[in-house]
Amino acid sequence: MASPPEPPTVRQIDKGKIELTSRIKLKGVSPDQVYQFMTSLDDERYRQWHPEHHLQWKVLHRPKDETVGSIYYFKERFEDGEVLGAKIKVVEAIPGERLVQRSISPWWKSFDIITGLESIPEGTLVTHQIVAGSDLPLLGRLFNLILIPLFLKERHIQAIHNHANEEFTNLEHLL
Repeated sequence: MASPPEPPTVRQIDKGKIELTSRIKLKGVSPDQVYQFMTSLDDERYRQWHPEHHLQWKVLHRPKDETVGSIYYFKERFEDGEVLGAKIKVVEAIPGERLVQRSISPWWKSFDIITGLESIPEGTLVTHQIVAGSDLPLLGRLFNLILIPLFLKERHIQAIHNHANEEFTNLEHLL
């Protein structure tokens, strides 16, 4: 059974982007198991991972023998009722350590999902980060100033944090 969740940390970073960090301790699951699970998802396993919340997963592009460059579509529902559907692209992958996925659509919901994996005596410490906001050179700061408050309210932050805690602790039973 997982430890009680730590509260999320939220901070503003470069260009007015917001970084939401959740840390989740998994017992009896190795970083390699978590990484392998996340990089070999299909729709059935995605839905099993977080039933009633994970609605759809499609592999749109998966380069042969390569994780970086893979493109997926996912759709999920958070506890606050918000539904998010987005295309994401894997932009960094270090087996058993780190996976970085970047939203590529819709353009107005710009975010990265960063999953860090660290071996601990009990199993794995997952550091799950959402970095919301745009890096556009001139308009990024303005974009972030206007759109982040619309899409990332306090209730959304808590819902995202709870979602991450639930889905990762579910891996203790799936793997």
